[in-house]
Amino acid sequence: KRVVADSNAIKQVYQYVSKMRKTSPKVRGILLAPSIRAPAKKMAKSLSIEYIKLDLKKCTELSFNNKTLNFEKLDKHLT
Repeated sequence: KRVVADSNAIKQVYQYVSKMRKTSPKVRGILLAPSIRAPAKKMAKSLSIEYIKLDLKKCTELSFNNKTLNFEKLDKHLT
């Protein structure tokens, strides 16, 4: 997400993950967003969906400064 994550975003991830878990039980649900609303964070936890804070400015800088995106550098900005 490029905006604040809300309960609808969590529901969407949960729907995808639920379908995937039918054939791959170890699939993880992860939502990356700059921030998350408190009710959505609570819902994510109850549904085993992980939330990772994403710094969009840093990600944009990394992608424009490199011709090929270096995922190791990108990982450092996921908190």
